[in-house]
Amino acid sequence: MLAINLVSFSISFTQSSSTPSGSCGFVMNKNFGGLGNSNVSYDYVQNYIGVIDFDKKTFDGAGNHVYNYQKSNATVEYETFPTFPLTPDKSNFNGSYRYKVGSDGTMLTVVPVNSNNSFLLMLDYGKTNGEPTSTGACQKR
Repeated sequence: MLAINLVSFSISFTQSSSTPSGSCGFVMNKNFGGLGNSNVSYDYVQNYIGVIDFDKKTFDGAGNHVYNYQKSNATVEYETFPTFPLTPDKSNFNGSYRYKVGSDGTMLTVVPVNSNNSFLLMLDYGKTNGEPTSTGACQKR
């Protein structure tokens, strides 16, 4: 006798309607693809490490600043940067949160994942300076 058991299951996806809370440690890297052919500044913070505090609305950390990128006299310096305020802005797509970082037009897009315990990040420096975006991840502390 052959017995067949059918198992039924369903998967449910829910989006939290609350904004990110608590704090998380992040790493981000600059996306340099195609930059070498453009006429923009050659001084960049190449990668970042730091803390985003969604409750205090702050962005704080350090990075490796590359001077004279793609030139024979390039140098790298580790630099801490001041604590920047985060100002909530309108989200740019469903499931994301967007913040102004400081006052120079830099924008941070945050996408919660892993039950709001991790966040995907994109830092956009505005259209006027030509600086490439940075992307990374942030894990709750």
